[in-house]
Amino acid sequence: MIATAIKNETPFKNLIVHGIVLAADKKKMSKHLKNYPDPMDLANKIGVDAIRLYLASSPVVKAEELPFKEEGVQNMVRDVFLPWYNTYRFLV
Repeated sequence: MIATAIKNETPFKNLIVHGIVLAADKKKMSKHLKNYPDPMDLANKIGVDAIRLYLASSPVVKAEELPFKEEGVQNMVRDVFLPWYNTYRFLV
């Protein structure tokens, strides 16, 4: 607002806004509360691509809140990656 008031121009040409990823209990993730899954354990157990696809297809990209749940990532593996993998194995 200050740049608009002083210079009468917009401060940014492009602006990206994203939502907040919350803990499963719908509270802000916090190191103090430790209310989040360990990212490295989750990546080693489920896979990074499944986590990326889960976040990319979530309400966070529409600037809404997302309560992060491991079950959601596991559902992404079951519903998306396993059919892709089975199709690939069938064709090969």
